[in-house]
Amino acid sequence: MDKKVRVLNLVMLISAMICLVCYDLFRGLWLKGFTSSWFFVLGCINLVYAWKQNVNRKSVIILIVLGLCLGMCADVLLGINFMAGLLCFASGHVMYLVAFYILKRFQWKDVLFIVPVAVLSIYLVRGHRLYRLKIVD
Repeated sequence: MDKKVRVLNLVMLISAMICLVCYDLFRGLWLKGFTSSWFFVLGCINLVYAWKQNVNRKSVIILIVLGLCLGMCADVLLGINFMAGLLCFASGHVMYLVAFYILKRFQWKDVLFIVPVAVLSIYLVRGHRLYRLKIVD
């Protein structure tokens, strides 16, 4: 990676971190979306760089950028409709999983980690949903 792209990545990451601190201080749905957009733009910059450098496995980069885009949308949707935001986040993470499995072949021992995490995640989300619906005190 050439120096210009590394510096641009660093500037983008610092800007995203500043936005994240501002979001923690001031809140606001628009600020959350703005903060997430920095990470998406960072992914797009690296996608363009990879395309120009004719990097192999561009599909991995495309999937990661799609995951970032879904994460950005999910950050905003969580404030509007929790379940829609959750589905967006889940879809983004599926994109990340597919991208990483393209890089590294699937092994059955991976399931030993993925299944308990998935079950725990579903349990926690359902519990959160029941709490929000005031079914559970």
